[in-house]
Amino acid sequence: MSAGESAEVGDSEGGDGSDLAGAANVLVLSERLDSDARGSYLEELVAPDLANLLVVSFIDDPARWLDDWNRFGEPLERAVLVEEVQRDGTGADVERIVEEPADLTGLGITISERLTDWSPDSLLIFESLTVLLEYVDLKRVFRFLHVLVNRVKATGAVAHYHLDPGEHDGRTVATLTSLFDTVVTYENGRWQASSYP
Repeated sequence: MSAGESAEVGDSEGGDGSDLAGAANVLVLSERLDSDARGSYLEELVAPDLANLLVVSFIDDPARWLDDWNRFGEPLERAVLVEEVQRDGTGADVERIVEEPADLTGLGITISERLTDWSPDSLLIFESLTVLLEYVDLKRVFRFLHVLVNRVKATGAVAHYHLDPGEHDGRTVATLTSLFDTVVTYENGRWQASSYP
């Protein structure tokens, strides 16, 4: 797909993430995903054979991503869930880390350490940039993401960053979009990918 081009994602049987091949950092533009949309996202946009999953979620329990992964993907070697509030109920093989959304330094270190220690077949799901922007101004979030997207590329991992475009002005969305390899939107039950230079 060339710069600015748009294509429907997941047309291939069973979806395998190949529509996003070569994209290390993907901006996912959608309202908050319900369970069905998360399932469609995992089936169509994520390779099912990843070894490691790192979920950063300040919306609610990030374990729901792990639950959905277990329905659609192969067993993981490791999973780490980063959240604002400590929760119980996840198996002992899953590490939970509590971070404050406004502590970008601590959050960056946590993410970087995990991605550096893991093999390249790892996925970071960052849910949600919309919530992060409630705690931190756009300029700081941009700088944080600029460092993070480069760290993701350096480790060979893949990262998906979720943003609800309806909650932000066009300037904010455009500013953040410039950081990513590909932008994927979810509308009317369909995923659409666009590449950006």
